[in-house]
Amino acid sequence: MTVSDTLPAAGLPAATRPRRQTSLFLRRPFFTLALLVTLGFVVCALFAPQLAPYSPTEQSIEAMMAPPGGAHLLGTDSYGQDIFSRIIHGARYALLIGVVSVLIGALGGLVLGIAAGLASGWTEWWLMRLIDSILALPSLILAVAFIAILGQGVDKVILAVGFSLIGPFARTVRSDVLQVKVQLFVEAAGLMSIPRHTVI
Repeated sequence: MTVSDTLPAAGLPAATRPRRQTSLFLRRPFFTLALLVTLGFVVCALFAPQLAPYSPTEQSIEAMMAPPGGAHLLGTDSYGQDIFSRIIHGARYALLIGVVSVLIGALGGLVLGIAAGLASGWTEWWLMRLIDSILALPSLILAVAFIAILGQGVDKVILAVGFSLIGPFARTVRSDVLQVKVQLFVEAAGLMSIPRHTVI
């Protein structure tokens, strides 16, 4: 027996034990649980009319303060309204307000942050003071002020929450713009007479 017989041939991979590929959902159980709860919340919100056994505004004197049971899964309130149906229908408004208000805050913060990052002099100073003013006021006070001025309604709540989110988004976008402004490709584009805002 020679040495060449005992060693694996050159260029051929040695036999290795196959590595088990563990799924992300098994490696992170809390992530999986949070994802399932979120998906369940979204499904209930989207299909609330089909899933809710009662109308959220239906009242029944006979069923006032009924305990959880077969007829009412989570019981009823002091007006005889089914709590489970009200929670499912309330999830629709919560999902609508959450998604649309974040989109409004992200869009407004993106525009304001880019403008503050590209501006200079007094324009930058005034834009930053505007962002600081939004961040200085608590979001709850801003929401109450918006509703007091514009009136009640889901659309007013969306605008109030979205406006309170503009400040954090604008701060983040401005810091990213300031980092990109000093990159070499931006300076090279300026030498080729390409506007800086177009490159960024």
